[in-house]
Amino acid sequence: MFHLPVFQLLASVAFAGGPKLGVLEIPITPTDADREYMTLVKVPGADQTTWAPDADGFICETAGDYVEFIVRGAEWPSRIPTKVTCSDGRRSATAKVKLDRSRPEAAFVADGTLVLPRLKGNASIYDGAGPFDDFVVGRGSSQMLGLSCEVQVGGNIRVTASPDLADGEAKCSVRRKTGEVIWLT
Repeated sequence: MFHLPVFQLLASVAFAGGPKLGVLEIPITPTDADREYMTLVKVPGADQTTWAPDADGFICETAGDYVEFIVRGAEWPSRIPTKVTCSDGRRSATAKVKLDRSRPEAAFVADGTLVLPRLKGNASIYDGAGPFDDFVVGRGSSQMLGLSCEVQVGGNIRVTASPDLADGEAKCSVRRKTGEVIWLT
């Protein structure tokens, strides 16, 4: 992967509207698979070792004396923490994760989880393609505690979450052509 030299990274951080050092500003769901979000934390000698994140879906890379915290649309996590820590076994660096809630769009993320962000008092609806191409053709539905899933003719899926549904509180299932049951949470 192509990386910008450290001075270009820092210059992009310095401009108004650019990322802030130590704060990873990301949307609830990715805008597209190729989009990348990142921030930097200064750690002297960071590029002399390998760093590992403490949360799925995040990447730790180095650029000189900085640890880069990266999340890519194609590897989007289903659970977004409030902070991410990268460690090399001896040292650690932490970045705050700040969610941009201005675009609450439902979307499937990298692990197949359907994220249904809801603004307070509003339901959320996802109407589109499922995470796999081989859903059973025909109609079927499953409802549980404020979550409704329906496989429509042609393989599209419609999932509705009520406004009072807590995160991870309910799930519903759809079947693949192989007979395997897929749970949408």
